[in-house]
Amino acid sequence: MRNVLGRPVFIGISALVLVLALLPSPANAGSCSQVQLKDASGVIGPTHGYAFSAVCSWSWTESKESYSLSGFSSTSTNYGIDMDIVGKGTWDRKSGEAKESVSVKGHGAVKGPSGSFTGKRVATGVCNQDPFLKDPPGGAAVCKNMNVQYKGTSGPIFEVLVSPKQFLLEKKISLVEAQALSGKKSSAATPPPPPPKPQPKKEPLKADDSLGAPGGVKASPGPVAAVARPNIIVEGYQANVEPNCLSPKPAATVKLTIRNSGGPLPANKGTVYVKEFGGASLSSGGVSLPAMNPGQQHTVDLPVISLQPYSSLAGRHSLQVVFTPQVEGGKPAFSHPSPPFVVTASFPADHCKSVSRPPSGAAGSSAPVRDGLPSTPPVPPKR
Repeated sequence: MRNVLGRPVFIGISALVLVLALLPSPANAGSCSQVQLKDASGVIGPTHGYAFSAVCSWSWTESKESYSLSGFSSTSTNYGIDMDIVGKGTWDRKSGEAKESVSVKGHGAVKGPSGSFTGKRVATGVCNQDPFLKDPPGGAAVCKNMNVQYKGTSGPIFEVLVSPKQFLLEKKISLVEAQALSGKKSSAATPPPPPPKPQPKKEPLKADDSLGAPGGVKASPGPVAAVARPNIIVEGYQANVEPNCLSPKPAATVKLTIRNSGGPLPANKGTVYVKEFGGASLSSGGVSLPAMNPGQQHTVDLPVISLQPYSSLAGRHSLQVVFTPQVEGGKPAFSHPSPPFVVTASFPADHCKSVSRPPSGAAGSSAPVRDGLPSTPPVPPKR
């Protein structure tokens, strides 16, 4: 009776077919290297434009695990994609709209046989900062409403190129390099001055002509006075350490006094901001310049933040004042000092070391500065 009952049990167990579990490891989101910035325009201004090329790659591991009475076994298969991309990127400061359009050419596959493929990938989104810059003024870009489309080879290649929804060259372009290329392009677009107009040939005086008489020599009209170009200079500044210890509240506020030493400047023809290159990367957002008549002064408040903990800001920080004039007709709307004016902000040694009390050296700890020198002695903080 035991043998009869036991045999079906043994047969039932041996009839269990091995169980397969397909366990693909997470796909690499893809990485792009060998980025070459071929051209840039408008950085930093209302509209940024880029032309670039890069090499991008993805990888995927497909694992199969099997279970049976004889034990456990596992096999893995690696797949990968390598491709060259060439394309353009744009970002509009006012609307925040960003677009990346690239042509792709590569080899490989995520599943199935490998092969060559070509296509076009377009990604769009709305970003609070330029998504292509590594270090945009005001902090890293945050994008929403992302949409990615790919037209070309179908199948697994399509799935890889449209997911995740992001720009391929996100945070890949250096601000310094982009500004340098934009500056060269603006200089090249400035046309040379026109040649002087030929003066009319003067007729010799006749015997019966006299100065001031009809038909005599007439005085030529005086030259038309040329309108002076606006020129924005820094008159002084005041750097105040704020009693804040967490971003996005400002760590400091720079009150920048500027003056127009040239011709009249209409409103919203450029922006100004401050930025520390290196160190704690303190920076402010760009503030639009108001209309300024010749000789007029204006004070701009620039809230300064840092992505680093505010408790690490103790010491002196040098921030450059950066003007970004609009380019109209191939010429900037105004001129400004070169090299940039430098602002110094000093944080006390115990700044934000304890969040239970306001940090020493709070607002007003830095004295007003004019032309880089304190106009009044700084008042030591109360203990």
